[in-house]
Amino acid sequence: MPTSAIAGVFLLILSGLYWIGSDAIPKSAMSGSVGADGLPKLLAVVLAGLSLILIYQSLVVRPSTAAPEAFPEDEDGEFTRRGHFLAAGLLAIAILYVVILPYAGYAISVGLLLLAVAMFYGRRPTLGVIAFAVIAAGIFYLLFVTVLGVRMPAGVLPDFIGWH
Repeated sequence: MPTSAIAGVFLLILSGLYWIGSDAIPKSAMSGSVGADGLPKLLAVVLAGLSLILIYQSLVVRPSTAAPEAFPEDEDGEFTRRGHFLAAGLLAIAILYVVILPYAGYAISVGLLLLAVAMFYGRRPTLGVIAFAVIAAGIFYLLFVTVLGVRMPAGVLPDFIGWH
């Protein structure tokens, strides 16, 4: 069984456990129509759906038509040296993101993260790739900060341009 199928099964089980955990969130008389468990349950459903897609792609879709694997495997299903390099590179990018987040702020850090990952996987920093990073960072900012009200680090940008 391919490693990605095993990962899909593991993530499917994890999504079920996440659903059970979110179902245990106490109900409040002051909650709205969705309740405190609404978003966690939605995330569990999305994770389950993505897990099923991963399992399907791993077992049913022919390798010639599937997207290239992010972490290449050899014939025995073991990660290749290139796979380890890619994992270490992504870990380094994630660590750098966490380090610059308090200073650069959420929006700038996410934009730089998306740009760095795209470039790490071989994309050139074209206007389209930069536009993708800027637009996606704006969407993430609007979703988490504006719509969901999650407080994210503002960084030094608001002080620098006079927003308070």
